Amino acid sequence: MTTPGALQTPAGSVFVFNVFSEDMDRFSANGSQVGGDPAIAAWSAGPAPARFTPGSLQVPRTLNPSDGPGKFFNGSNDIKVSWSGEIGACTVPIDGAKHPLLEDLALYVFRDNYYLIDSVGVLIESGSMLLTAR
Repeated sequence: MTTPGALQTPAGSVFVFNVFSEDMDRFSANGSQVGGDPAIAAWSAGPAPARFTPGSLQVPRTLNPSDGPGKFFNGSNDIKVSWSGEIGACTVPIDGAKHPLLEDLALYVFRDNYYLIDSVGVLIESGSMLLTAR
């Protein structure tokens, strides 16, 4: 039996953090640009917020890849980022059976790597950013 409230539970988000000293000019999830200009600010120079505090962007999750442009879905998500002189790309998998749609996740994007963690800080996935010059 499904309760009406369960069907109305909103989907979670992936909170993307730019852990780099330069503004992330662009952030693209599954072929669609997300965020403003810049997409995600560089980490803080301090004192408030504290030095090295990463800039962030909240990106919604969705169930189906067909609804995925500009969102994260259950499956392989194609991510593209750019900084002033480089473009980075990676594929971030999300297993919906292990991390249901209503769960918030965090994606930390470093210049060379990314780390996807769950809401209690457990590493879900990590990998390299494929970097190319602009």
